[in-house]
Amino acid sequence: MLWALLVPAVVTALGYLLAVASRRSQEGGLVRLILVVPIAVPLVVTGVTFRLMYDPDPARGLATLLAAKLTGASADQVPQALGPGLVTVALMSAFVWAWVGLAVLVFRAALDTVPPSLADAVRAFGGSRRDVLWDAQWRPLLLRTVAVVFTLVALGTSRTFDLILIMAPGSVRDEASVLALRVWQTSGGTTPARARRSG
Repeated sequence: MLWALLVPAVVTALGYLLAVASRRSQEGGLVRLILVVPIAVPLVVTGVTFRLMYDPDPARGLATLLAAKLTGASADQVPQALGPGLVTVALMSAFVWAWVGLAVLVFRAALDTVPPSLADAVRAFGGSRRDVLWDAQWRPLLLRTVAVVFTLVALGTSRTFDLILIMAPGSVRDEASVLALRVWQTSGGTTPARARRSG
């Protein structure tokens, strides 16, 4: 349920906010390019990248190093992102990073098709900024765009199978598991950790 509801909601909200911010920024094209790159990268590569970033060894794990420096604690005292309790959050952060660029592109396309005359008409009838946002953007187009983005990302969460296999250590894989992985495990497939135990 977290993957099907929370992750799409986060991607949708971030996508909209970044799309609006990129319209107001002179470097909006560069921002979009940076955000689009993860779309072209296979999810396996994303998993490897985030697995290294969250590595418990601060010499390899950038997130571990930053957390240790910010908290003033040693690396072994910092809660591990790929440990029990945080592994699902770490997996979700990798998925959000991989998908938010698509959400930005869809929202930018939607925002660019909203005619400025709608906002002018709302203002002409005494509408506030909130009225302009709702009547000139959200009602005519963006509500449908939100539904499309949310649905696409929710469907995309079914592809977390390979991300979990790459990122989650065997000791916490059951905690991080999703339906697709459970089906694979119960249909005769084995994860590397289970294969080692049975060997």
